[in-house]
Amino acid sequence: FMRYSIPVFFLAGALAAVPVSLAQSSFGPEISAEDFHQHLANLAAFGPDGNRSDDHAESLRRAYLKYQFIRLGVQSQPAACAPPAHSLQAALPGTEAGAGPVVYVAQWRKPAEIAAVLEIAERFMTQRPRPKHTVVFLFSPQTKAELASCALLAKAKAVIQPVDMETRDASSMVRDLNILQRQGK
Repeated sequence: FMRYSIPVFFLAGALAAVPVSLAQSSFGPEISAEDFHQHLANLAAFGPDGNRSDDHAESLRRAYLKYQFIRLGVQSQPAACAPPAHSLQAALPGTEAGAGPVVYVAQWRKPAEIAAVLEIAERFMTQRPRPKHTVVFLFSPQTKAELASCALLAKAKAVIQPVDMETRDASSMVRDLNILQRQGK
């Protein structure tokens, strides 16, 4: 408990300043449009508006992501591929050492990408058996192309970035997220 108490207290303080109510996704074995949209709504509540700066919105999104990873039982840390103040990553360790990781990338300013990667992360946490390779969830201000020189991505078995998720209807979005998750198995 002590290991998570400080981040949880930070998150509670950060989220207390936000005048919205946040609901949880179901954290089940299936990707669902409802869970995706719940993450999207929660992340949109932290978007910049007349009362919040981009930095404040980013810190609230970071706190939300850290909380989600605590909830999933995965530790988050500053990303190895981007400036630590503007990035975050979490990793689900694989069952075999030495296998190249699969990296899911989402840009900070694209809540639909963040929601998609969170939804995929939730499914990996309920998946049995666990993948042999490590699965990394990377949130950065940079695009997949801009991160190409990063050592983590260079040794990755696959780098996957969900794009244009906000333009899909519910059934297409679920189908596409399932395809993206299977690519990372």
